[in-house]
Order: sequence, then structure tokens, then C-alpha cells
Amino acid sequence: VIGPLDPRTGMILNPRDLREQVEGVLQEYDHRYLNRDNPDFRNRNPSTENIAQVLAQRVAAVLPPGIQLERVRVFESDDLYAEAYPTAEEDPILGRAYHFSAAHRLFVPGASEEENQALFGDDTLSHGHTYRLEVEIRGRPDPLTGWIMDLSELDRIVGEVLAPLDHARLDTDIPAFRQQNPTGENIALFLFRELRKRLGRKLHRVRLRETENNYFEVQET
Repeated sequence: VIGPLDPRTGMILNPRDLREQVEGVLQEYDHRYLNRDNPDFRNRNPSTENIAQVLAQRVAAVLPPGIQLERVRVFESDDLYAEAYPTAEEDPILGRAYHFSAAHRLFVPGASEEENQALFGDDTLSHGHTYRLEVEIRGRPDPLTGWIMDLSELDRIVGEVLAPLDHARLDTDIPAFRQQNPTGENIALFLFRELRKRLGRKLHRVRLRETENNYFEVQET
């Protein structure tokens, strides 16, 4: 939610009050068979995208005056989520997570080992990560399926992009990184560009998580 800070509490909205308002909305959906029990889904597929859109509109309607809903995120699983906005004019976002493992070393091409050591420390040695790649697509859900895109098709496209990187040594096995430092930033940018070639303007953002503490995002504005 977004809004002015209450000068007395320092809050936009007391989290306890927000939780009560959201839980009041969710009572109509929790432990229900949505296709049958909820009128919002009798004439449209209860896809993750459509559920997020409905909940965004319902939550926005119960907020106090002066408080606006920015967006909601609905997780279907740890690796699949949808984001939606309170107005139907804004297209929802579908996020899907993927994993791959790869090794790399950080270096500046043309610099000496001593210079690279001074810049990157132990990261100049070859080491590996299990990366989590979150791919977000944005668009109008299909009226019939409720999907922005068929997930099997998205999985196929992302799989084709990740296959050369998985269990590879990036700085030697991937041509793009033989003369470019394989930092998290550059890997994320490489993945965004490769996915944009296949997904076009439907691609909204990629988020690459290298460790629990480091992540990198690329989004074309």
C-alpha cells in the first residue's frame, strides 16, 4: 500500500489493521473450490493471473480513505507467482523461477593477476553458484485460459537459454564471457537480452539471485 505517513505512529497503515482487512476479503476464497463457490470465477478461469487481479481489486476497495493499493503478489508455489494492480487497465505480471548451476571467476580482461587479485580477491579463483533466475512476463491474460502465456512454452524458451550455462564454466565455455567479466550484473543482462529475442515485449524483468545476499535485476524502461 502507498500513502502518507501518520505523524503520530510513523506508519502508512497499521499492519494489524491491514491484515484484518485483507483476511476479511480472503474469507470468500480460502478453502473454497473457486470455480464453483466464488462468483468471480464462474465465467473466467481461476488462473494465478486472474486470482491476483480479482484480489487486487477487492483489497483496494476495503482500504481506508487516503490509502491506495500499489499491487498484490499471489504465490501459487515457491517458483510461480502473479502480481496485479488495482485497476484493470494495468496488465498483470507472471513470475516463474528457474535454477541452474555454473562456475566462473571474476577478472578484468587484459589486467594482470595481481591487479585482478586486488580488485576481486578470492573471486578471481574459479568457484560456483546455484543461481535462481526469476523471469517475469507481462500482458493481458487470454480470455479463455486466463494465462498471459502457456507455462510449458515459457519453460521451453527459458530452458533453451539456460541449457548452455548449466554446469558450465562461464568465462571459458560461454563466448559472451570470454572477454567480458561474468559478474552477476553481466550474467543478468545477458539473460535478459537472450530472452528478449524470444519473448519480445512480453518480457518484463529478470531477477538473478546469485546468493542469499546478492541479486541482480534487468528491466527495460
